[in-house]
Parts: sequence; structure tokens; C-alpha cells
Amino acid sequence: MSNTPPLQLLPAFEAAARLLSFKAAADELCVTPSAVSQQIKTLENLLGKELFQRSARQVTLTEAGTSYYEVASKTLNRFKNGHQRWLAAQANPTVRLSTTAQIAFDILLPALPEFHEKHPDIDLRIETTDKLADFETEAVDIAIRLGDGQWSGLHCERLSSLSVCGLAAPSLLASQPITSLRALKKATLIHARTNVNDWEIAEQQLGISLAKNKQLYFENYHAALSATENGMGIALGLLPLTQPRINSGKLQTFGAPPLPLEQACYLVFAQSPEVDSETHKATQWVQDTFANLSGVNA
Repeated sequence: MSNTPPLQLLPAFEAAARLLSFKAAADELCVTPSAVSQQIKTLENLLGKELFQRSARQVTLTEAGTSYYEVASKTLNRFKNGHQRWLAAQANPTVRLSTTAQIAFDILLPALPEFHEKHPDIDLRIETTDKLADFETEAVDIAIRLGDGQWSGLHCERLSSLSVCGLAAPSLLASQPITSLRALKKATLIHARTNVNDWEIAEQQLGISLAKNKQLYFENYHAALSATENGMGIALGLLPLTQPRINSGKLQTFGAPPLPLEQACYLVFAQSPEVDSETHKATQWVQDTFANLSGVNA
């Protein structure tokens, strides 16, 4: 079969597949069980596949039904989220930006009043997460990601290159200077679970093993930096993302010059022929904010 089934057949199938009950699906959709059954039968005929195994007491999904449920669920969720975004935009233009807690608190939030002053009519919502935003299923317009910039179906604009350096609280470096490999081997190493091979980079570059060092692990980069500020140990920091904390004197670099990384920081949004005016303004603000970071290299 080459023709796509009518979309109006999907709600009945999706509800029945999710609830594993034609009656429960009918109650949810405010129709009769026979109407649900008929729509599913029509869908099965169009697909040429049985989606449910029916018995007197219950229905279960077939293998084809299980895979088609994923198609129906994603389709309906995408429509629902898109509809909600459209409704919100009609009442008050809203732009949702997804990023990590560290980028939000250290870089974006301090600059947010300037955006509101320039664009008081735009509701810019900054949402923090360490997971990659799913533009198909989540209400996200823009995201800031670290990586290689190769994300299928998405448009990426490079915000800055990244480099890694040693970081510690000034008070810790004053009492325990890190001026030699011997001193480094005595330090407590702070890890961010969202970083990949953070201290292994230092080990490879210096040709030493830090396996015997005391290790502290944190949930994310933001928490790791906060622990470092409190003098709990030393960390590897990403520049220029950590530059605001260095400029404020909360953190201090030590050791060798920053090591360039292959990864970079990107502004990411859904691939589309045209970006609406509100998203364009938010995008420009993010680009300008990153350009103002000390030490940014595009």
C-alpha cells in the first residue's frame, strides 16, 4: 500500500494501543466502542496488517501494531505540541530555549534583562536540562548544544570554539598551589558526569596516572563548578563557558595553557525554510551574548 491512511483514524488506534482496551479508548474519546473498533478495522484494511490480536476478554498489539503505535504516537504528540505552541504564539509570542544549567545561570540569565528591555513583547523562556532537546516531541524552539554540530534534520550555528583548562578556587590554590605534577597527584579531582573523559585528557597530555587521587563525582557541570568554587577540589573547565566565573574571581585557572577541543558550542533549531521574527531575535541575542564573553573564538 502506498497511500497514507487518513489522520482521523490515528486517535482511535493510538488510544486503544496505549490503553489496550477499545472500551477505555472509546470513553477517552467520547465515542462508542463500536466506533473505535470500526476505525481500527478501517486502518488495518488500509495498511493490510492486523494491528491487534482480539479475544473475548482483551486485545493485545501485534508486532505490526507495536511498531505502528510508535508512528501514531509521535505523529499525534507532534501535532498536539505544535498546536499548543501555535495557540500560545497567538496570545503572546513565546520562544523556548533549552540549554544546560551552567550556560543558563552563568551566561544567559545575567543578560536576560537586556533582551526583555529590547523585546518586551517576547516571552523568552529558558529551560535547563542536560538531555538533548527533541524538537519533534518537545515544545522547544532553540537549543544550545556542545558537540560536533552534526545533528540530522537540525540547523546549527557555531557560537564558539571550546578549550579545556584547570580550575580551582583561589583560596584552594593559595593554600595548596598546583605548581608541579607532584602537587597535582595530591589534589582531589572533581568530575562532571556530563563531561566525557574529562581528567583522562589531562592524564594523556601529562603522561601520568591520577587513578590514586581522591575523586568527587557530580550530577552535572553546573554542580561540579559549584563544588570547585567551594574549594572541594580541582576541576577541568570549559572556556569560554566558564569565563564569567573566572572574571568574577570565583574560580582561577592553573597549569598549562588551555587545550583546544574538537567539540564546539552550537545554537541549534529545527530546520525550516523560514524562522519567525521572534525566534530570529532570540537567536541574535544568544549570538551577541556569546560574542561578548571574554576569550570567545568563533
